[in-house]
Amino acid sequence: MKTPLENSTDGWNQECRAKLTDRTYSPLNRLKNYFNDKITYFLEHGLSCECALPKMALETSQLNEVMRGAIKYSFDSMASVLAQTIREAQVADEINCKDDADMLANMINSALQGIIIRVQIDQSIVPLEQFVALIFTNILQEKSPS
Repeated sequence: MKTPLENSTDGWNQECRAKLTDRTYSPLNRLKNYFNDKITYFLEHGLSCECALPKMALETSQLNEVMRGAIKYSFDSMASVLAQTIREAQVADEINCKDDADMLANMINSALQGIIIRVQIDQSIVPLEQFVALIFTNILQEKSPS
């Protein structure tokens, strides 16, 4: 049985999962859509919108084992679908990075949580835009169209 936190984060995870698994787009374009949607979300909802997961992770993960498990479930669920899309981009030869997709997804997902906090602190979308550029240019190493 899922906790209320798992249920509340499932909606967001399902929306992200739908974007990352939409086969009408190439794996690389699905990844780009995923990150561009994050930028659009902040621009449409305000830079100080509440992003509960990173805040709850900081505040409660050590206080309650059930809460820690629910937060971990949400992080792991999102990283799993992100890893699958990265693997597909590697197989499709859309990115140069051949590092382990699970490791990349966990690193990107964790860094994204920190960037979201930074966007709220700075009240600027620039940290997220810089992060996305870094992901595609330096981490995943997007290939130039031939």
